[in-house]
Amino acid sequence: MFFSSLFGVFLFFHWGGAVALLIKDLGYPERVYGMLMAFNGFLITVAELPLSHWIKRFESRWVIGIGFLLCGVGVAFCGFASTWLWLGIAVTIFTVGEMISMAVSGA
Repeated sequence: MFFSSLFGVFLFFHWGGAVALLIKDLGYPERVYGMLMAFNGFLITVAELPLSHWIKRFESRWVIGIGFLLCGVGVAFCGFASTWLWLGIAVTIFTVGEMISMAVSGA
């Protein structure tokens, strides 16, 4: 649990800085980063409680692992992102992984 949480924290810190730099490197204004972070918050507000209710029927270790895997896939998608749409997909994947892993690992 310790090492998976450590890996998850590494992903979160890396993701926050990497997305901001990627948006700047792609030539988008700073407001695109703000919109993506607002979209992240919107997804969490709308979907976290129903998703948490649905995933509680599964074994905790698998849920945490799948959540961290989705976070990693979301970070990896940023490497292939060339438009704001791909960035939005990457943020969505990362956010779903975040909602899955953090809800269960925190409990």
